[in-house]
Amino acid sequence: MPTAVVTGASRGLGLENCRRFAAAGWTVYGACRDPDGASDLAAIPGIRLITYDAADPGGAEDLKEALGDAPVDLLLNNAGMNGAWDATQMLSGFDRNICEEIFAVNTIGPIEASKALIGNVAASERKIIVNVSSMLGSATILTMPGLISYRMSKAALNIATRSMASEWKDLGVTVVSIHPGWVQTALGGSMAPMTVDQSVDGQQAVFA
Repeated sequence: MPTAVVTGASRGLGLENCRRFAAAGWTVYGACRDPDGASDLAAIPGIRLITYDAADPGGAEDLKEALGDAPVDLLLNNAGMNGAWDATQMLSGFDRNICEEIFAVNTIGPIEASKALIGNVAASERKIIVNVSSMLGSATILTMPGLISYRMSKAALNIATRSMASEWKDLGVTVVSIHPGWVQTALGGSMAPMTVDQSVDGQQAVFA
């Protein structure tokens, strides 16, 4: 059966994707910052937990050490953050430190994780890397002000995705970004119009 590695796996979209993969018989590695506190993730039958912090420069090394040379059919770079919905996300209140923190998780983390595991992905049958982006990273869609650091981080992730796809094409690896929708998660908030199940239904249809 295929193998999936899911970052940001302890809650929200990552957690539900882990449940779906496991139910379908996949070997699933759930990567999160605090496996000891991830009771919902640990309850998934057969789940393999990995300590991983996308903001940590050593996080990608933790992933590689846990996987070794095991083939990875799908790397789902799901870990992300958007920062507080406050003045720091407006140009007038721009905060460099917050921006750097968001970029570390949303952009640099997926790049480093993909780079660390590219050999594992290339050794698999499916050879897929999926970066969870957002329509807010689009340069042509700007329906509301704010979230500038989050928007920039996702726009940069989309460029990184294109670079990965081009550079690793000869390895047979497919790299794509997906927009999961505005979802009722800790990141998306309670006012989001889409449930976790609805979003993951769509994601799983793409992964299948």
